[in-house]
Amino acid sequence: MLFATTSLMGKERGKHVDNFARLYDERLRSCVVVQYTVKYYLDQEKKVVNGVVIDNEGTIVLNSFDIPNNVSIEQLSDFKVYPLWKRSQGHEAEYLGSDNLLELHYLKAKGDVVKEMKSIRDYKRATAKQGDPVWGISVLEFQNDCYESALHRSQVSFIDHSPYRVGWAQSFVCTAGMPTFNRKGEFVGWGILPLNSPYQIDINGQKYMTQLTPSGRTERFLFAEDFFHYLKGAPKNIGGDPIPSIGVIGADPLNPKALAFFGLEESSGIVIGNVVENSPASKSGILPGDIILGIDGLPIPFFAASYAYPEYLALLIREKKIGDKVTFQIFRNREIKDFEVVIEAAAKGLSQAKREYLPEYGMALREYTLDDGVKRNVFKADAGGVIVDFVKYNSPADDASVKPGDWIKRIDDHEVTNYADAIALIHTAKDDTSRKYFILLVQRDNETRVLRIRK
Repeated sequence: MLFATTSLMGKERGKHVDNFARLYDERLRSCVVVQYTVKYYLDQEKKVVNGVVIDNEGTIVLNSFDIPNNVSIEQLSDFKVYPLWKRSQGHEAEYLGSDNLLELHYLKAKGDVVKEMKSIRDYKRATAKQGDPVWGISVLEFQNDCYESALHRSQVSFIDHSPYRVGWAQSFVCTAGMPTFNRKGEFVGWGILPLNSPYQIDINGQKYMTQLTPSGRTERFLFAEDFFHYLKGAPKNIGGDPIPSIGVIGADPLNPKALAFFGLEESSGIVIGNVVENSPASKSGILPGDIILGIDGLPIPFFAASYAYPEYLALLIREKKIGDKVTFQIFRNREIKDFEVVIEAAAKGLSQAKREYLPEYGMALREYTLDDGVKRNVFKADAGGVIVDFVKYNSPADDASVKPGDWIKRIDDHEVTNYADAIALIHTAKDDTSRKYFILLVQRDNETRVLRIRK
C-alpha cells in the first residue's frame, strides 16, 4: 500500500490517520487485479485489468472494455486474481461471461482468497455532490506480476447524466475498475473509462494537439446507486444472454434549430441513422431519418452531451425483455405517429462468430456479422460471405495480397452464402490436385478484387 499520511484528507494526524489507514486497508479487500490471456492464431497476449468484489462468494465485475469484444470466449484463458491487500502469486478464477445490459464482465475467484474478500455491497453508499472531496484507489504494476495500491484524492467537479449519473473529479481519482469513496469511507462510485484528453506534443519544432488516454487512471466514476442498479450479474451461460434489440444503427440528437423549424421547440428528439433490414424496427415501418420524440408515452429527455442520446436509447431497449412491445412516438413529414415494435434478440456479435485458421494458406476466416456490414454501410445481418480475420506474413495468402478484413464473396465459381460454405469450398479446393491455385473474389474498400492463392 502506497500513500503519504501527511496528504490524507487535508491535515489529519495521529489517531485520525491511523483510523483512515485501517479504513483504507479494509476497502482494499474489495479490490483485485485480474490477469488473463488472449490466444490469437499464432501467438498470445497477457492482459491486466482491475475489478471489484460484488458478493461474499468471490464474484468480481470488470468494465465492458476490459475484455476485447472482437475475440471469442474460446480465446480467453488463464484467469488469475491478485488481491491488492497482500502480496500473492495469483489465484485461479473462472470467467462467467458478460451481461446483456452494460456488457460488464464477471468472473469468480477460487480458493482460500475468497474468505479474505469483502463485497463492495457491504459498505454504506452515498451520493456525491458537486464540490465534495473524494478519494479512490489506483493500481501500480511492477515486475514479476507484483501489484501495489495507491491512493488518489480529488474533488467532484461536476455531475453528468449520460443517461446514468457520472461524477467527474477535478483530477485523476482512481484506476478504471476501482472504487471511489467519500471521507467517511462510503462507496460513492466505480471508475469507468476516461475520456481522451487534449495534449500538446512537439515534433521537429512543430506543436500539435493530440488526444491521449492516460493508462488506466480516470477522473470519471459511475455513481454507486447507478452501478448497483445496472449490475445484472453473470449470465445464465458463459456465452451470454441474448441482447434485446430493435435493429437501429446510429442515433443522434436533433439540432435545436431543426426542432424550432418543425415547431417542436419544447421537445427533445433522436434522429434514427440506419435501420437493419428485416429487424424489429424495419418490420414496424420505422425508417432512417425518422425522429423519435417519445417512447411508451414518455418524452425523450434533454441531455447536455450529444453522446448521451444513443446511450439512452440503447439502455432503454436493453432493459426490456425479448418479446416485449415498445411504442415509439415518431415525427415524420410533420406528423406524429405511433409505431409499435416487438423486441428481438440482437444479431450475432464478433465475440460469437465462428472462426478457423487454415495453416496451409496462412489465413484465418471468420463468420460475417452485422458489425462487418455496418463498417461497409450494409445493414443486413445475413449478407453472406465470410471475413478474412488474419493473414500470416509470407504465407500463400499474403503472397496473393489477401488482407485482414477482406470480405470473400466467391471462391472459384461458387458464391459464398455463409461461413460453412466458405470452409467447405476451401477444403474442396485444397483436395483438387488438378489445380495449383484457387480464386477468391473479395470486396475491399468498396472495390471488388480477384485474388489467386497458390496451393
